Amino acid sequence: MKTYVAEIKQHLEDVKEANEDVQQFVDKFRSKVTQPLSAKGKSTLAKIFSKGILGKLKTKITAKLNRIISKVAPKFTKAKRLFDLAKSGLKGLVKLGTAALAVWTAVETFDNCKRKAAEAKESVKNMKTYVAEIKQHLEDVKEANEDVQQAWMDVYNTSMATDLIDALKDMRAMMLEDYFSTASNKEEKDNVAEKIQEYIDVEKLNPDQEDTKSILNNRQRAMNQVLGTITVTLSCFRHKGNAFGAVKLECARGDSPFPYIFDDIVNKVPIDPAKKCLYRTGEEYITEEKMREAWTRWVEGNATDIDATCLVNNKLIVDQVKDFLRKKENDASQIAGKLLRDDKINRGGVEEIQAVITKIKEENPNIENEMTQADKDMVCRLKNSFPDNAQQVIDTMKIVNPDVGATLTVEIVNNLQCD
Repeated sequence: MKTYVAEIKQHLEDVKEANEDVQQFVDKFRSKVTQPLSAKGKSTLAKIFSKGILGKLKTKITAKLNRIISKVAPKFTKAKRLFDLAKSGLKGLVKLGTAALAVWTAVETFDNCKRKAAEAKESVKNMKTYVAEIKQHLEDVKEANEDVQQAWMDVYNTSMATDLIDALKDMRAMMLEDYFSTASNKEEKDNVAEKIQEYIDVEKLNPDQEDTKSILNNRQRAMNQVLGTITVTLSCFRHKGNAFGAVKLECARGDSPFPYIFDDIVNKVPIDPAKKCLYRTGEEYITEEKMREAWTRWVEGNATDIDATCLVNNKLIVDQVKDFLRKKENDASQIAGKLLRDDKINRGGVEEIQAVITKIKEENPNIENEMTQADKDMVCRLKNSFPDNAQQVIDTMKIVNPDVGATLTVEIVNNLQCD
């Protein structure tokens, strides 16, 4: 009997040692591998080792130890297969709204599956068998953890993918721009910007540090939550970004007045109603006023040679307006009627032509005393025909165009720069 009791005690020591190995390992990787030993499990283990008559309680001991097994060291038979699926599902998901916004669902799915896989064994024949099995469970945990860690790196790399981070940075910048905010939504958008930045800052952390997993998880959830509560949809911001880019391009070319460009790009393009950027209150999100403010600020901030008045960026129109001014024609509405279509005249054309006139006069107050481009070309041709004879050029111009000829002097002709 003494020998049997000694053997049982030795087995119990082996059990305790093996269980401590498992507990230590589980504690280290509890966030991604398994659940820590429950309070009930710890209590059960304490009771087991406090029993005095071990032989009589052998059956009850093994049954309770078996329950501890199910808590402490379940076999992760589905780990590798599950994370193979998870990894394949994550490849290429680096677009805004699809990538990191869902990556932790895979981890959550794994957590659920592993709990279902933790089934209690039907019986433990003796202590030696139990010790061997619990040690095998430890090896299974370690093997599964290798798969978990590999999958974690895939999750981390996808969550911090350059395309995704760049998209989030752009979204954060949109949120912080005053000209895309109103008093009713500024606070919530500032909050979204803050949560996005906290998520982006995860890329500064070491992915090998254990707490990086929980930090990414928590910040992912926080960002998802605020993105879900903002009153303007993400598709709206994507549409707004596309629209703003198109407005910038069109205005920089100067083909049309700003109001016409805005109508053509934002209001006339058929899009899904969800992308029309309406508040849930019905207030229009992308207004012409806000878009114009955005465009003006962009021009000022980029220190380019582009003007905020779209038609000023059209060299042909500017040259034509200069010629009208040289002819002493100063009426913006009349000039617009000669240069623009009616639909463009009615959508900001007159106002922008007036802006062109104002800018030209500011740069060249003497513009009305200059020759038109056509007259200049004529004088230059005459200079080529009568080299070093400015008076002959003047006399000829008085015949061809008496008004222009009357304004010419020898000095003007000699100083005229011809291309």
